[in-house]
Amino acid sequence: MPDASFGDLSRDVVRAAKGTVLMRQDEIGKCAYFVVEGRLIVEREENGSSMILAEIGPRDLVGELAILDDAPRSATVIVAEDALLIPLNKHRIRSIIRRSPNIAELILKLLSAKLRNTHHLLTKHIDLSNATMWLKIGSLLSLCARAEQNPQARMAAFYQQLTQTLDAPPDSVIPILQRLEKTRLIKSNGDQLTAVNVDQIEPVMYQLKEEFVNEEIPEPTLAKEFKAIEVILHNCRPDPPGAPRMPISRQDLAGVLLYSNLWSKLHPTWQEQRVDNMIDTLIDVGLVETNSQDPDSFTLDLEMMRHFPKPEKELAIAEFVKSSLLDIHR
Repeated sequence: MPDASFGDLSRDVVRAAKGTVLMRQDEIGKCAYFVVEGRLIVEREENGSSMILAEIGPRDLVGELAILDDAPRSATVIVAEDALLIPLNKHRIRSIIRRSPNIAELILKLLSAKLRNTHHLLTKHIDLSNATMWLKIGSLLSLCARAEQNPQARMAAFYQQLTQTLDAPPDSVIPILQRLEKTRLIKSNGDQLTAVNVDQIEPVMYQLKEEFVNEEIPEPTLAKEFKAIEVILHNCRPDPPGAPRMPISRQDLAGVLLYSNLWSKLHPTWQEQRVDNMIDTLIDVGLVETNSQDPDSFTLDLEMMRHFPKPEKELAIAEFVKSSLLDIHR
């Protein structure tokens, strides 16, 4: 039975046994339900498979849009634990306001918050070219892959965490799943997340951060190092041509790298950080030599740069991030 705070609303309470289908997706909604006791599961069917979107517990509402109009249900709701519910429609809410003002205030506040959130979700746009968003998605994907071994539970956990983290409606995250599958970071079969390419996620996310996110990184990727070498060889012309070595100031080398558009998506401050990182890396691997007498004078080992091995795998990841994940085409 409902607790004493529900007063004479006990006559409005209905029982729903575990397994009862309260609402079916695409059916016309006639009422919402206020949950007094029990637990409900919200599922949505996509391409013939069901996916859990949310759990609804006590003192929460489900199906609230039916109070405003008779639109089709956007999801199916099933009773997961025996429940006590108060059916709500426009007429019943008026009755509750007259008979139980305290409970009416609780329901109306909850309804208002739910509808505001629904409006926010319906108008929210997800930018699939947002690198910071993909970093969050990559972290979630790795966590879900390690925490859940069952393919169906793994998909449900990832889907739920995705909608919560991005503060987005369920429908809007479907393109994200499609993009992840297209880029072979995941494999799915309906409501099952059958495989997650965990080994690929980390280098992809690092590449994203290096080129598109205004955050510090420990060191450049091998792909970016190779690109920086190409820039140096193109812009630094020794005299005579073809000479194996060439003197250059730190300032000039920094300028060559800074104006190369290697990090053009970043704020200028973070572009400078990437340049400093790159120069330190080139010094560490012996492609740039320092002068003990003058710390601002360098010597480029152009001959070593010309024979620097092309990192095919790392360059493929860099291209993958731009063209497949972010869908950036030159």
